[in-house]
Amino acid sequence: MSLDLETRQDTQVAKPRRGLVRWVLTAAAVISARMQLGRIVRQHQSRGSPPVPRHLRQDLGLPPEPESRRYWDHQ
Repeated sequence: MSLDLETRQDTQVAKPRRGLVRWVLTAAAVISARMQLGRIVRQHQSRGSPPVPRHLRQDLGLPPEPESRRYWDHQ
């Protein structure tokens, strides 16, 4: 009965590759989960309040809306 050293070395080399495959699959799963979470959160982000209509500003106690000035009005 002899010990075959070549096959023993091959099995030891394959173990780090298996760890590398696990690492790549885990990284892909984490990236995918973060992208999905980002899409869900982006859908529910607040975009701010709509402007208050002029006729309600006084009822709410807000100052009157400033007059819109165009760029060329000050010249």
